[in-house]
Amino acid sequence: MTFSVVSRTTILLLGVWFGLATGILEGILIFVAPHIGLDAKVSASLVELRVLWATIPLDLLLYSSAALIAAPLLVRFCRRPVVTAVGLFASLSFYTLLSVIGGIRERGLICLALGLGVMMARWVARDPQKRAAQVRQSLVPLAGIAIFACLAVFVAQEVRGKIAQHRLPPAPVGSPNVLLIILDTLRADRLQPYGYARPTSQFLDTFARRSILFENAISSSAWTLPAHVSIFTGRPPHEHGAELSHYDGRFPTLAQALSKRGYMTVGIAANRGWVSCRSGVAAGFVHFDNVWSPMELIHRTVPFRKFRKFNRDFVRFPEALPYAAEYINSTFFKWLDRRPKRPFFAFLNYMDMHFPYRHPRNFNESFTVDMGPISLKEWETVMMDGRPRKDTVQRANAAYDDALTYLDQQLAALFRGLEDRGLADDLVVIITSDHGELFGEHRLWDHRNSLYRQEIQVPLMIRVPRKTADGLRVTEPAGTQQLAATIAELTGTEAIFPGPSLVSHWTGGTVQKNQFVLSELTGGPFRGVAPHMPIYQGWVKSLVTPQWHLITQQDGKVELYDWRADPAEERDLSGLLEYKNVVADLRARLKAMDSQ
Repeated sequence: MTFSVVSRTTILLLGVWFGLATGILEGILIFVAPHIGLDAKVSASLVELRVLWATIPLDLLLYSSAALIAAPLLVRFCRRPVVTAVGLFASLSFYTLLSVIGGIRERGLICLALGLGVMMARWVARDPQKRAAQVRQSLVPLAGIAIFACLAVFVAQEVRGKIAQHRLPPAPVGSPNVLLIILDTLRADRLQPYGYARPTSQFLDTFARRSILFENAISSSAWTLPAHVSIFTGRPPHEHGAELSHYDGRFPTLAQALSKRGYMTVGIAANRGWVSCRSGVAAGFVHFDNVWSPMELIHRTVPFRKFRKFNRDFVRFPEALPYAAEYINSTFFKWLDRRPKRPFFAFLNYMDMHFPYRHPRNFNESFTVDMGPISLKEWETVMMDGRPRKDTVQRANAAYDDALTYLDQQLAALFRGLEDRGLADDLVVIITSDHGELFGEHRLWDHRNSLYRQEIQVPLMIRVPRKTADGLRVTEPAGTQQLAATIAELTGTEAIFPGPSLVSHWTGGTVQKNQFVLSELTGGPFRGVAPHMPIYQGWVKSLVTPQWHLITQQDGKVELYDWRADPAEERDLSGLLEYKNVVADLRARLKAMDSQ
């Protein structure tokens, strides 16, 4: 065999070796970067280890293709082709891995990667035959590691679920199945049952007429993590502590309580960052799955992100559809079709209402026809400035309404699937949201920046077969954190959640009047927080009563709104003398609740 053939073969093997090694290390680094204090610029905080399913094959393809192209050129034009190939592959590998870490400008990143690649090439040049032999010897074990890593990600979750399922105690006879649906980022006033004029929610309108609807349901916070933890623990953010980072498990969750009662608990969530095992929200679920599409996994890899960054204006990329409701439905149906024979508590988190308000391209748009999409740059600009153009507001509202229409259709498909499986008639269903969204009201955009009504008033509909009266509407304020006690009572679970439960609204029991609902945000001048946002000054707290909405800030600012007369909260009454006593009384109540 000639020298050129040996060199080409060695270069091809090098390409395979570097592709496998880089794919393994890239996937692991993407996953662990946030946990070791690194600024991972590939959205690592949103990624599970299943990203290995994308990084390993994609890097293997990239490096192998590069080796096929480079091998004949290096053999012909380089004096030491194998050493040069090592330098090139190593530089590309270091560039990929350093890109995951971030914090280095592009030019510096390239120079550092090249420098490290040259160092590795020099090391190989000392004994190229020995290093080539080592590559051949380690290639099969390396491929085995790659295959094992991909399989282990899937198998580990299945094994964990089987073990947890085996440990469940027998469930009491007659325990009802429960389905909790959280429509992430959906504000109540955008639904037809809550008076919205546009036909955005035909299915939810029908569902509301067959359920008990809470007209003034209030979330405990204005962003995902604390709101979800409050729903699952029945406690406000200042008690459960999940205000800025993960939930530490200081209180039992609804899933944990139901698992002890023998329920099969399953969670399927589109929000991979804050509704996941890594955020603590999944505590107690026997089976928990954050839904990823194959294309989205590819979107998370460094090669794809780099290619998209430098070719954004020239190449149209397929959408990742990270929030598409159909993925939630199909994943849930697969679980239902192989579920064990015991009562279940299922939690589904849909995220289609969250920016960028995506939906599949085959969806027939109703409101964004002839309107351009809202780009991330435009979104960030109006969020930080607070003064969007009129057409920006119109396009954002239209996109939001189209996302809702798509989601509503998928919810209809979900319930058709439940009916086909004979589950719809005897299923306790709760549909709500974790928080709302702002579109320029109060000069604010997005969420997690204030506690105005647009951010904390959420839809809440509950249907208990043969027990809830069709079309019943509750006007008193209700907090979403009361859902833990409500579900516990409906399932006969030990009353370990503060409550009060909402069950009395349809059973004829004593209903707590003059309900006071607390909402909280922890703030500060963080990255992405502008001075005009209330949380820039620090924490924000609010108290909703049957008539009033009091908002207080850490810097001492106070606002008071008569939300029944002024639902958009455009007229602050706190400075008027005749409301001085109202403000004082509500501040005292807020202080008392905050100190509990």
